Amino acid sequence: MLEYWPSAAGRRALDLACGTGRYSRLLAEAQAAEIVAMDFCVPMLRQVSAGTRVCGSMMNLPFADGAFDFVISGLALGHASSVDAWMAEVARVLSEGGTLLYSDFHPEAARVGLTRSFKDQDERTYTVPHQSYKLSAQREAAAAASLTIDVVHEVRVGLELNEPFPKSEEFYRRWEGLPIVLVVRARK
Repeated sequence: MLEYWPSAAGRRALDLACGTGRYSRLLAEAQAAEIVAMDFCVPMLRQVSAGTRVCGSMMNLPFADGAFDFVISGLALGHASSVDAWMAEVARVLSEGGTLLYSDFHPEAARVGLTRSFKDQDERTYTVPHQSYKLSAQREAAAAASLTIDVVHEVRVGLELNEPFPKSEEFYRRWEGLPIVLVVRARK
């Protein structure tokens, strides 16, 4: 996703649904003028080391119109109850000429039955609830929010995604070429 990252130097940036603040740290390294790390999960926010931490809903952002030059959101769109409302709310807080960069679990991966799940140290599997929005719905929501999508990139299993992990050989063999993550950049 970082290859589509615009220059953050001197810009006001929102790390939306920041989790532990990975992108907030990268924004600080890129010398963003202001960084806000927002998530609804307080334990996640406690781990954020860069920027101002804000607890809130990504569906009702507690910021003024045009407050940010850059909004980044990693793997969070699927947690939104409505792609239209999410896109409109992000566009509202984005300044004129600003950039939205987001990624999410690819709708094609969801269609074939892959889930957002993980195992804990005791091998118990947890599945994270997730909405799947087709790219066409994302494009329509962006257009309705006066955002212009200029980059769409599909991260594919075994091609761009090829890091080893437990049982990765079996995973890569079964899902070779499947788009698993969607990266989108839009401008206001």
